[in-house]
Amino acid sequence: SSLLQLLKSKGKAWREYIDLEHDLHFNITNHWNALTNGHTKYIFRAYFADEQLFNLDADPEEKHNLANDAEWTIVLEMWRNRMVEQFEREQRGPLWVQNGRLMKRIKGQLYSPNYPGPQ
Repeated sequence: SSLLQLLKSKGKAWREYIDLEHDLHFNITNHWNALTNGHTKYIFRAYFADEQLFNLDADPEEKHNLANDAEWTIVLEMWRNRMVEQFEREQRGPLWVQNGRLMKRIKGQLYSPNYPGPQ
């Protein structure tokens, strides 16, 4: 779609968050997916199947992972569910999500509208 629709809506049509993705580079363990709204950042490290959560307002350098902090459980679940829903909407398949769960991926899985599917 074009930016014209966004301009006409005066920003009301802008999405709540953006997605980031990093496939294998230099190290087999370094591939991840992330979502952020500029205030919170959720990262799923696919090789390890673990999560990171950062409060970017209080911790802009991402030094304090809140994924295991009980006070952030609801926020963590919300961001995890957003990623699951996005992968399902994009029809990435069972290598990415199964039964509503993000999957461990020990091999790179390059994905984009211009290069769909696993390598």
